[in-house]
Amino acid sequence: MLLKSAVDAGSISRASAELGVSQPTITRGIARLEAALGYRLVERTAKGILSTEVCRSLLKHVERATSELAEAGATLRRMRRSRYRSLACGGSPTAMESYVPSVMFELIRRYPTLSLQLYEAPSPKLLEMMHAGELDIAIGARLKIEENHQVEVETLLPDTMGVFVNANHPLLGKPQTMEHLLATQRWVLPEPLWPYPAQMLRDIPLSSIPCLVRAQSASALRWYARETDFLTIATSLMLHTELSNGLVTELTTDWSFPRSQHVIYYRSTPDAERPVDIAVALFKSASHESLDGGTMTAFMSGKAASQPGSQSQPRGQHRRSGHRLPRESM
Repeated sequence: MLLKSAVDAGSISRASAELGVSQPTITRGIARLEAALGYRLVERTAKGILSTEVCRSLLKHVERATSELAEAGATLRRMRRSRYRSLACGGSPTAMESYVPSVMFELIRRYPTLSLQLYEAPSPKLLEMMHAGELDIAIGARLKIEENHQVEVETLLPDTMGVFVNANHPLLGKPQTMEHLLATQRWVLPEPLWPYPAQMLRDIPLSSIPCLVRAQSASALRWYARETDFLTIATSLMLHTELSNGLVTELTTDWSFPRSQHVIYYRSTPDAERPVDIAVALFKSASHESLDGGTMTAFMSGKAASQPGSQSQPRGQHRRSGHRLPRESM
């Protein structure tokens, strides 16, 4: 809307540059709207334009109507998927690496004719897709949700950030200072770096680290943590499989890393043809299994370790020795 863009920009010239529309086009559009309504909508000043009280009231109604139209479009898209018995599920890279595919496989076992769409994206993008009706379910980090979007949120798992190392690393067993570790050890860090470690490292030149690998790939970061003596900053869910199998463990340092949560976003529906509520229940059940000491993989594979004749190792026995994270961190 030309009027809103001009008001937000504070001047017609800035709005013209942002929209790629000529200034006369914006001026004529506002003038026609003022003539149709019979009210002045903007006041011209030496620095640009200011909205009138009538303009501000009009824009509130327009924003509300735009939001309702977007919600109507999202509802229609969900209804279309309902008609074809399909489900769209999104997950953050960490969720897709750890447990989303296996939980969705269980859903397909229960609904053999289900058409399933899987999307991987950062958590903010997933929430945008939920609001647009492009997803039925999204799994990612907990983010703030505006009340009018009517998206429900339930916690699945706690997620702990920290310094992780190979389970046989010689530094295990003794508290370490990050200053010493950064000056003496080889590191693999996620790229881009998350806000907390980025803030803590802002005064430390990364060039002073003896050897640094910047990994945009979660798989590559997991390999370095699991197979080499590199230290890494990661989260317990990102390294879920490695932690469950005792291949990596957390190193005690003098940094206090933040704790977060993985949640599921969804919209409940009375439509019995869509398996959204079943999928939500499966994710919640899988998260409880993980907190009870099992793993998402074990949950989806029929708890192979408990089956007669299983070749899986008993809980607590792993290919490599080392400490596991406390249960509440998994």
